[in-house]
Parts: sequence; C-alpha cells; structure tokens
Amino acid sequence: MHINKRLITLLLILFFLTNVVTFGLLYFSRLDTTFSISTTSRKGEQTVKVQTFSGQSPTWKVDHYKVVRTENKLWRGGAKLTHVGDPEDRAAGTSYFKYTFYEQKEDKQQADVVLAGSTSGPPGSTPFQKPRKLGSTEETPIGKWAPIRSVYLEVEWFDPSGEMRKDKIFLSE
Repeated sequence: MHINKRLITLLLILFFLTNVVTFGLLYFSRLDTTFSISTTSRKGEQTVKVQTFSGQSPTWKVDHYKVVRTENKLWRGGAKLTHVGDPEDRAAGTSYFKYTFYEQKEDKQQADVVLAGSTSGPPGSTPFQKPRKLGSTEETPIGKWAPIRSVYLEVEWFDPSGEMRKDKIFLSE
C-alpha cells in the first residue's frame, strides 16, 4: 500500500512537470519564431527549419503562416486569418472570398504564388465572425533552397454593398 502511494505521487509529479515543460515550450515558441532543429536517424542528420510569419492590415490580421523545410519536404500554410475591419461587414459576411500567399526569394525579382484558395456562394454564405484557418501545401523541393526575402497575402472579397475589395498584407517574422 505504501509503495502505491509513492508511485501515484511520483506519477502526479511527473505529469505536472511534463505539462509545465510543454506549456513553456509553446509560450516561448511564439517569442522566437525562427528556429532550426537537427535530428539524427539511421540515414544521417536531418535538419528542420521553421519560419513563422504574421501581419495586419486595417481589415485583416494574419497569424502563424509557417514555412517548414527539411532536405526532402517543404510545407507551407496553417495561417489563421481574422477580419478586424468594420463589425457590420464582419456580421454580413460575403458571397466570394479568395486568398493568395506570395513568397519572394532572395535570388528572384518576382514573387511566386505558393498557396491559394477561394470560396463562393449566395450573399452572406461566407461569414467573417470567426477566424478562418487557411490551407496548407506540401511539396518536394527542387534544387537549392533560396532564403525568403518577403511574404505577403492578398485577400479578395465582396463587401456588403457588392463591391469587390482587395487587401494586401505584408507578413514579417
């Protein structure tokens, strides 16, 4: 019976400590948005590079757009888009919504489209009340990776009066 109490106490302490460490890592990962992780496997060392971008315009706020790279995979996306403009527009929603992410590499003059999505329907069918999770893409990188010079997001939508609106949000690390 005495051993069971010690075991339960030890497990509770261990559970508490792992939660503290996990929450600490989550908190500090938001402060330092660029980091690199190296892991070793049977095939050798694997490096993972993560960049996180955010930005805001008068109408939209973008949080946590991520670029994750390894030697053989490239993943982009996972951003959260929040309407921060006119509350009446937010309540009305829209019939058309499109987003396009662009990245400009240090070795290029033009930005490339790297992720896009859209939705359409009857007026008000696409609400803005809640933050919207934007999509993601995964690909196999071709050639040498050039560092990212800039990232921006273009958002297009119809406002409640039916006028097409377009906003460009520059993102930073």
